[in-house]
Amino acid sequence: MNLRKPLILTVVASALVGSLAISSVSASAASDPGVSDSEIVLGMQLPQTGAASPGYNKVDDAARAYFDYVNSKGGVNGRKIKLVVKDDTYKAGLTISTASKLINEDKIFAFFGSI
Repeated sequence: MNLRKPLILTVVASALVGSLAISSVSASAASDPGVSDSEIVLGMQLPQTGAASPGYNKVDDAARAYFDYVNSKGGVNGRKIKLVVKDDTYKAGLTISTASKLINEDKIFAFFGSI
């Protein structure tokens, strides 16, 4: 079974939903974690290594390509989107710690396309 088409559709759908969510960020949201006058920081965790990585290791590249496009068009309300990616190797315990790092250390505004 070819998983490429469903994976691409999932990435595109996630990107569209993320765009809609981010487009609602107003200029007054600058006090939110992960949002400054110049950027919006999003976090993504997925298995880049490990047994599940073949199905997911291109998702972050696709997301970055989309955000590069959005940023080239001026970003969201003038803010560039920065994507921080963590590898959870598809292990529950690591998923919890990578989520914690994204929230507490990387100070993301929101998760994007995380599984």
